[in-house]
Amino acid sequence: MRTLLQTRWLRPLGRLEKLTWAVNLFVIAGMLTLGYTIGAFTNTSKPIPTLMSTGKIDITVASGTDPTEASAGIINFNNTQPGQTQENAITIGNTGTLPFTYSVSAALQGDQPLFDAIQAEIKNGQDQIIYSGSLSGLTQPQTIADRVPAGSSDSVSFRVWLPDNAGPELMDKKGTATFSFVASQLRAPQESQ
Repeated sequence: MRTLLQTRWLRPLGRLEKLTWAVNLFVIAGMLTLGYTIGAFTNTSKPIPTLMSTGKIDITVASGTDPTEASAGIINFNNTQPGQTQENAITIGNTGTLPFTYSVSAALQGDQPLFDAIQAEIKNGQDQIIYSGSLSGLTQPQTIADRVPAGSSDSVSFRVWLPDNAGPELMDKKGTATFSFVASQLRAPQESQ
């Protein structure tokens, strides 16, 4: 049986073997050093702040041509008789930072036969008829303008009338029409990919 000192691995190394081991270790160490040195270079730019904010839509409604003037009522239709007409111009202002589209609708309280008999016509700023029919039909929103740019205004004209053929069944009827103007943000254009 051989002792551990007599095995090949534990025997003393010769001069050539020592030299081979030294060269191998030097080459391995060099490869490791070069590998880490080559991959160690990095660079980071200075931080670049990017401002982020959102826009807003803000609609104003005014009687007449000044969008800052408070509106006392779109139509004052009191003590009305058959054949009577009432007209008013409304200015819609966009005081926000984004363009919008807007619509109008009416909430009606009072005698329904009166609202069914009163006729209404709404025209946009280009004198196009947006709505024509009974006042009771305005309970559904009617889009008036497809685009009102930020910082600009749009004009709308209202005309209501009680037809000449309105009968005595409409005497002493009362009601309130509350007009609501609702602005909706336009979708941003999609970027092509």
